[in-house]
Amino acid sequence: MAGDSNTRQVVMFQDFNWYDASEEGEYAYGKDGYLSMDGSAGRIKSCRFLKKKIVDRSGGLAVKMRVVLGKRYYIRLFDEADGLVVDCLIDPQGWVKFRKGDHYVNTQQYVTWGVGYPCVDPAFSRPAWYAVETDDVVYKFDNFDFEEGRLDFTIAEPSLKETITMDGCLTRGARDICRLELQTIDVDPGTRIRLAHYDQYENDVIIDHEEFPHYWKPIPAPPDGYPSDNICQTTLRPVDNRWLETSTFYGWVRTSIPLVAEGELEFEMITPDVAIESVVQLGYSGCDSLMQRLQESRECTMYCPISVGIIHNKFCAAIPKKCHSGAINKDFNATEFYYFDEPLPVSHQVYKIKVAWLKSRQYQFWIDDAAMEINGSRDIPICCRNSTDEFNGIDTIFLHPGHSDSRATLAEKKAGKRSVGQAGALERPHLTYWGRFRLMRNAAP
Repeated sequence: MAGDSNTRQVVMFQDFNWYDASEEGEYAYGKDGYLSMDGSAGRIKSCRFLKKKIVDRSGGLAVKMRVVLGKRYYIRLFDEADGLVVDCLIDPQGWVKFRKGDHYVNTQQYVTWGVGYPCVDPAFSRPAWYAVETDDVVYKFDNFDFEEGRLDFTIAEPSLKETITMDGCLTRGARDICRLELQTIDVDPGTRIRLAHYDQYENDVIIDHEEFPHYWKPIPAPPDGYPSDNICQTTLRPVDNRWLETSTFYGWVRTSIPLVAEGELEFEMITPDVAIESVVQLGYSGCDSLMQRLQESRECTMYCPISVGIIHNKFCAAIPKKCHSGAINKDFNATEFYYFDEPLPVSHQVYKIKVAWLKSRQYQFWIDDAAMEINGSRDIPICCRNSTDEFNGIDTIFLHPGHSDSRATLAEKKAGKRSVGQAGALERPHLTYWGRFRLMRNAAP
């Protein structure tokens, strides 16, 4: 069912290359096309490794980002021994400076706002009475001369592109660069970095590029008494330069993808507690009017055609279930989970999951390249609300971790259940780690 690699087209891939080392910032992955790092309530200290170690003049790197003015921001480069090699400061006024010895020297380069206005010039009257974000500014570092301790620095924005040589701004004795880190110091409302993209160069040719086109959007917790008031807030954090960490008592995270009528999704996941739900749901926003209403009102749905993952210490897959209502004397389709007796998931272990689907309403499910079977068949029926519904494909990915009884609902509170923590519910947020998403479309014959 998966098809040969020569008959499939890459639709989407997502790696999570950053690491929130401080565990204090708030992150939004892909919102408006940025990796947003909010340091309003804690320091930002987020890093990623270079694809290839820089050891001479041939190597370089660049970041394109926005910051909120009035705070201090740092772009820092580290060597293989984790020593600081380059320390670049964007000061509260918008000047860009480099550490040289025990002090910072001004490059006389600056950031802009309002599509090209220089932040540092009072004549352009940057408002002091409300917060201002800079334009998208590119900061490029290259032509590293480790022997002489110098590098070239280029700043580029809507009305400016200048390159200057910074003498004495490489740490004495440094011989390589392996890691990039973005930092804040000021814990102040509005402190924020929005990273648009990252590039690494070799001989001015891009050898690594990262951008953030897919918005991984947590579904907000509704107020008590509103639909699905057992859903809890979910927070996201990049971890170990490999994972997107979801932290929630019970929640959803969604991202939209191009519609794939037939294809496959591969990803990796790890959880510290396999007794708690960690599921991926694949949905189609136009599957039926009920799903569309649900997506518009609460931005998630319980009626995704495909669901796979871990629940109650077992791997599971959603299957359709035929039901009959005696009250109205009518048959209808529902969804239930099929639980696999082997293999059994293990906490803290990385699993590679793959799902492939066809328009003929069947899908297949692999765990670490082993095909799963239900009643001797690899083909699992896709769950549609009605037997006459047309299955047009998948255009939404949901991450769905947590325990449904972790939040006491308004109805439960009215019944006297005031405390969170019913039988089996969580006492602390559930963590699940997701990474290396690869989405492929089956090519037309």
